Amino acid sequence: MMSASLTIAAAQGNSPFVMLIVLTVTAIICVSLGILLLKVIRRSDRRAEVAVDKTLEAALQDLAAEQARLGPGFDAGDPVRIEFVTYSGFLLWTTERNHQYTLPKEFALILLKRLHWHNVRRGLLAHGGFLIPFVSWITLVQQRRSIARQLRTGTRQGSR
Repeated sequence: MMSASLTIAAAQGNSPFVMLIVLTVTAIICVSLGILLLKVIRRSDRRAEVAVDKTLEAALQDLAAEQARLGPGFDAGDPVRIEFVTYSGFLLWTTERNHQYTLPKEFALILLKRLHWHNVRRGLLAHGGFLIPFVSWITLVQQRRSIARQLRTGTRQGSR
């Protein structure tokens, strides 16, 4: 009965001591949630970096397997410059990474495909939501056209 009357008194504003306790507990909860949120954001950023790094490692393994399959006399083509953005994360905690590489044509196409599929799998929950796969596909098509243009003109995009 005594605690019920203190709660009612605090609700009515009759006891400044109880209101101070309620405000202190509320402040502690808010600060704790803020700290927890920062930890989640940092962990999410690290996971996104690890996911992109794994995608790049898998692409390098694909490149090595392709070169081994085609033999030592295989010419992967002239070097071309590609640029691609990968998206990872969850809603507001999204990581965008810009990738710029100069690779032989065949290897660049394999890497672009890998990076696109990374966006399809990991970008759906990013801040762009369901638009990320479409944006990634458009970028993939643009980069393929850029590769064809670079090979046709004999210059690398962005080279100085």
